[in-house]
Amino acid sequence: MASYGIPDELDGTLPWSWAGEQLAAAETHWIATSRPDGRPHLVPVWAAWHAGRLRFEGGAATRRARNLALEPAISVGIELPGDGAVIVEGTAERHLGLPPALTGALVAAFAKYTVPPRSYRVDPASWRDPRGGIWVVTPRVVFSWTDFPADAARRRFPGA
Repeated sequence: MASYGIPDELDGTLPWSWAGEQLAAAETHWIATSRPDGRPHLVPVWAAWHAGRLRFEGGAATRRARNLALEPAISVGIELPGDGAVIVEGTAERHLGLPPALTGALVAAFAKYTVPPRSYRVDPASWRDPRGGIWVVTPRVVFSWTDFPADAARRRFPGA
């Protein structure tokens, strides 16, 4: 809306690299999916941002996985100190296994959860298990800000 006061010029808005850094560093990612009857489902997950994609784990029997199997549209949000936020809208696809180089990079990206009190270690073998897998979110559009509306940015991706 025009009343929000979002700048017409890109000067002073947040660069895309900043949003990616925030997604990589975030501990909790809130994902929103749609149930078969259209009702929303929101759940916090641990996730890894790597090479322009968000990846999170989730067994095939979870509500989010069942929702995404029917409707791959997804929104992911992280909250930042103050009034900041990064929001990703895109599609999610379940993968069973990944190339070794990507698997190694994602194990490193998930290492942020190995610090106590979490002490979590990912198990890439579960990414190959038909009952598990890893979800890959391909962004369509990303919104970010720390001082809305002064530095609000929107990044659209090819095909969006």
